[in-house]
Amino acid sequence: MNYEPLIVHRQGPEGWPVEDSVVADDEIDNVRDAFGEQMEWGFAIPSIYRVLASPSSGQTLPRTPERGDPQWFSCGHWTALLHMLIYSLGWVRPDLGLLWRFENGKPTDDPRLRLLGEVFDSDGQLDWFAAWLWSVHFEQRVDWNLNELTGWIDSGREPNVDRDWIEDQRGAAAASEIHTPIGSGYDELHLTVHCRGPLESGWSSPSLLHTPDQGVAAVVVDSMVGWYRSLCDAGAELPPLRDRSWHVDVFVKPTGWLGTFRRSWTTGLWFSGQHRFHEPGA
Repeated sequence: MNYEPLIVHRQGPEGWPVEDSVVADDEIDNVRDAFGEQMEWGFAIPSIYRVLASPSSGQTLPRTPERGDPQWFSCGHWTALLHMLIYSLGWVRPDLGLLWRFENGKPTDDPRLRLLGEVFDSDGQLDWFAAWLWSVHFEQRVDWNLNELTGWIDSGREPNVDRDWIEDQRGAAAASEIHTPIGSGYDELHLTVHCRGPLESGWSSPSLLHTPDQGVAAVVVDSMVGWYRSLCDAGAELPPLRDRSWHVDVFVKPTGWLGTFRRSWTTGLWFSGQHRFHEPGA
C-alpha cells in the first residue's frame, strides 16, 4: 500500500503558545475546546491529527525534548503521542500495543505507525516512553469507564518485559537531564491524568449525518474535549448494518478531521485504520 510521504516541521518550545501564557478564567473553556486538555499538555494534540490528515503538507509537531527545555514542552510532546495511540489506533492498552510493535519488527503499514516510527522512534526517546508504559500498570492508573461506554473488557495482561532493561532506560533518561516520562515516580509528567479529555461528557452535543445504504456517517462536535464520547454516543444511534461496520468521519470544529472510525466487533472500541493494527493494543 502506498502512502503520502511524511513531511513535518519540528518546532521547539518557543514556537508554541504556552510559555508564560496566562489564561483568563473566562477563556479556560475555549482553550480546552481547542486542545482537549490543559494547554501545557494539550498544545500539540490538534497538530498530530492534522499531520495524519495531511502527511506531506509540512504540519508542525514539537521537536524532540532536549536538556534545558521546560517541563511543559515534554508534557505536550508525549501527551500528543499518547492521544494518538489511545484514540486513533484505539490502543487503550498502549503498553501492550507498543510491545506488539517492538516484537513484530516495528511495522509501518499504517499512517499512525509510520508517524510513530519516523518521528517519535527516530527522535531516540521512544524507548524511554515505552519503558514508562511498561512499568506503571497503565490500565490501573486511568479511570476509563470504557466498559460502560463501549463494552470493552480489559484483559488484565501484563507486558512481559525485561525489568533490567527498564532500569537501564530509567538510568539513561535520568543521565540525559531531559524531562521524560520515566523517572523516580510512577508518572512524573502526569500523562495518565491528561489522557482522558476525549472521554469527558457535557462539552458538546454531536451532530450526526448518515446514509444507511452506504454505511457511512459523519459526526461533528464543537470541542476536542469529549469528542470520543460523542463518537460513541452518536455511534449508538446508528441503525445496525447486516454485514459490515459503519465508517464514521469525525470532525471537531477547532481542529478539523480526526479520521474515519469503525467500531470493533471484538473489542467494542472505536478506532481508525486497519483492525489488525488496532487489536494488539486493546
